[in-house]
Amino acid sequence: ARRSEAATQLGRMGPVAEMAVPALVQALSDRDTSVGCAAANALGRIGVHSKAAVKGLIKTLSKGRDPLLRSAAAEGLGMIGALARKPASRPLLSALKHEDPDLRREAAKAIGLLGEGDEKLAKQAVKALEPLLSDSEKRVRRVAALSLVRLGDTSPKLVDLLKATVTKSGRATVEELRDASAALGKLGAAARS
Repeated sequence: ARRSEAATQLGRMGPVAEMAVPALVQALSDRDTSVGCAAANALGRIGVHSKAAVKGLIKTLSKGRDPLLRSAAAEGLGMIGALARKPASRPLLSALKHEDPDLRREAAKAIGLLGEGDEKLAKQAVKALEPLLSDSEKRVRRVAALSLVRLGDTSPKLVDLLKATVTKSGRATVEELRDASAALGKLGAAARS
């Protein structure tokens, strides 16, 4: 519990704690998954300028022993942003096909964040994310839809999914309604009909 809390506190410090990156990268392979997850989150918050953080998170995403830890690594890469874009894109796209729904969800979120502003990656990401609109897990579908909107997709299937979320009477959570409504607003004319 102490190691996990230490990693969390370092993450809260943000980029000023960059000197802790080597220790946090090492903590990614801790036998306690909660420590590795806390380290992944901290690296996401700290590592915006650290290639070592990106490298450690990619290794964990690709070869981590636990899907929860791999999910945390995907989330960390999404938090890092532009520095992770090129090296993390292939492992994140691959993670979209993983059997674990949490990993698919976090990979979808991260690839949506990283693909924004990069036309080539956005095109690849849209192609990889669209099948997730039919995922068996509702939270995966929701995050995939939001990432597709972020990447500029306006496919009829995406619009239909978002409209169905907004029009569900009483079966969608407030968060789902808010996100779907905001996404439809971003789509503008493509969402009208």
